[in-house]
Amino acid sequence: PWPTPTLGDVRTGSLSGSVATLSNQVLRAGKMAMLTLRFTKTDGSPADITPYLGAFAHVIATPTDGDSLIHIHPMNGSLPNEGMVHVTFPEAGDYRIWVQFIDAGVLKTVPLSVTVTK
Repeated sequence: PWPTPTLGDVRTGSLSGSVATLSNQVLRAGKMAMLTLRFTKTDGSPADITPYLGAFAHVIATPTDGDSLIHIHPMNGSLPNEGMVHVTFPEAGDYRIWVQFIDAGVLKTVPLSVTVTK
């Protein structure tokens, strides 16, 4: 089972020595946001990211009621452990996020969450 994200603005999470971090832009309902997604080790060094299902990561989000699913496609960045995600959250509120990636050959799922304003 995947870990359940804590609600609120929790943009950094870790699992088994890997850290996933979403940048801290203000998120507004109905407006597209471009967020940086970065992977490191817990000591701050870059994570050893390899593609998973054709992308450097896969990201999904759900509102607190779980009635919908947002599949967020990331784009590779200039560094192998960093990329961009483009997302539009339809309504204000908290969203649970799960980030899947392969670090040093191991598939990991890290929970995050964001708060979207009006």
